[in-house]
Amino acid sequence: MIKKITLSCSDLFSTSEKNISPTWVSSLFKLIVTFFITLSFSAVVWGQTVTTNKEVYEPGEIVILTGSGFFPNEVINLKAIGSTNQTEILKSTQADSDGNFIYDLLLPNIYEEFYALNALGLESDLSVDIVFKDDINSWARVNPNNASTLSLGPGVTFNFIIEAKGKGGPVAGVVATWSADKGSPASYTSPSTGADGLASYLHTTPTTPGSYTIDAVGGGQTISFDVNITCVVPAAPSANSVQTFCASFNPTVANLIAVGSNLQWYSTETGGSPLVSTTPLTSATYYVSQTVECESTRTAVAVTLNSINPGTISKGITQPGPGCGSLNPGQTVNSTVASGSGAISYFWEQSINNGVTWVTAIGELSPPAGSFNPVNITQTTWYRRVATSTINGVSCSDYSNVLEFVVNSLPTVNSITPGGTTNVCVGSTLQLSNLTPGGIWSSGNASLATVSSSGLVTGVAAGSPVISYTVTDVVTGCSRTVNKTVNVLALPNAPLAVNINTTYDGTVKTGAATVGTGEVVDWYTTQTGGTITTAPSGTNAGTYTAWAEARNTTTSCKSATRTQVTVTIHKADAVVTVTGYTGVYDATAHGATGSATGVSNE
Repeated sequence: MIKKITLSCSDLFSTSEKNISPTWVSSLFKLIVTFFITLSFSAVVWGQTVTTNKEVYEPGEIVILTGSGFFPNEVINLKAIGSTNQTEILKSTQADSDGNFIYDLLLPNIYEEFYALNALGLESDLSVDIVFKDDINSWARVNPNNASTLSLGPGVTFNFIIEAKGKGGPVAGVVATWSADKGSPASYTSPSTGADGLASYLHTTPTTPGSYTIDAVGGGQTISFDVNITCVVPAAPSANSVQTFCASFNPTVANLIAVGSNLQWYSTETGGSPLVSTTPLTSATYYVSQTVECESTRTAVAVTLNSINPGTISKGITQPGPGCGSLNPGQTVNSTVASGSGAISYFWEQSINNGVTWVTAIGELSPPAGSFNPVNITQTTWYRRVATSTINGVSCSDYSNVLEFVVNSLPTVNSITPGGTTNVCVGSTLQLSNLTPGGIWSSGNASLATVSSSGLVTGVAAGSPVISYTVTDVVTGCSRTVNKTVNVLALPNAPLAVNINTTYDGTVKTGAATVGTGEVVDWYTTQTGGTITTAPSGTNAGTYTAWAEARNTTTSCKSATRTQVTVTIHKADAVVTVTGYTGVYDATAHGATGSATGVSNE
């Protein structure tokens, strides 16, 4: 019977139970490795063989193991131990019916100068040991899902990682670049140089689909890999399918509205060139796409231009103006009605500053023709009609010609003086005046009072006439009148005379006159004019005369005429009384006495 000899790799590297120094173990390991390498590319131990597909590998690479000479269908344990970092790999496989196996052993991304591999058949208890190198400076690349075909999509950025691996660890100065292949457009970011260290990164977002090659250069090596860039077509932009614009605004492509990125407008559904933003719009269908890495399909937008012809307006024949101080313009008429793409409506605007600002006009609109009847105005006012065409919910307006209704200002006139209540008696005069020159005086009722060109008012009959003063602007012909009411007061009646006609009796006799209530008598020496005197009065025989004039104590108006009042005193008849002397003659003279009346002081 053949005795099986098994040498375990763990026996070679373990120092936990033997008093052997690590230096001796390393020297022994190198001696054994040298022995195995000398045995050639395949290792044969007691009839079992295990071979590798090549001699030297890089970290992370797959080692293809091929074994033979094992029991049919038995399970084989695979154990590999690294020489540098003591990385241990434990795997198992199963032999086929002929005792053979093939196994892909994935090495970790850890540098190990050598790997010692033991293959042990669990049923036969037969094993074989081999050694292979893990000693290549290499580059590995990592991209999303490690895919060679990538899709561009909205907002996607692809991160490509170029990683240094292998003997000696990190390699400085790794450069990764994009290049276009197979005639595809070259559209990529600038090359990115990695810093010293384990990995060098290139972050890029290609903007054009196509086939590309990424080259990583460093440590005297170059690794290349191909990437095919495809495009995920973005959705077509969203937009209102019908868009209406006012033709008077001269809309262009820049006025079209859609939601998307990097919008482009076309006049055709497919093909053609994008329209520049200043292209004038017409009533037609336009198409819009968006570009997110690549261009989308197109959304149709039907454009309608809403046009409006405002028509013209003119003044009516009733009150065209100009007015003085105010004006009622009367009904305006439209010379031509408005026309447009949609339903027509009207409103009017007015301005008091020659069109600097406009507000809604005050007056009465007369549909459907769009004529207008403004209210009475007190200053020059401009009017225009606003015609509006509405289609697809979009209203577009335009303005007619402008009508000017002129209201000239009235001249400035001062008030008539004197102010307050003004009275004049019938037949008397009152002087009125006004500081504004050039005016004309007039009486509202000449039967009550007249007024001269200088403003002298003469009362004619009792009443309250209006006296006016009118000034006319010689340029505009506009006049302003100021008025003054004058009270013409009635005159008292002439007094009634109370005359005296009597015979002298030695007492004072005084004449009188009677007047109405509230009146007194003024006495004058003559019928007109004269001087003031007193009532006629006398004692002696004779005639005494004065003129009585009635005066109203409230209004001071005097009667138009005076009444003569006379006092007449006649002489009395003389009466003589004689008393004689009766006696005896005594040779003395004696006289008689007598008296007379009606003669003295007459």
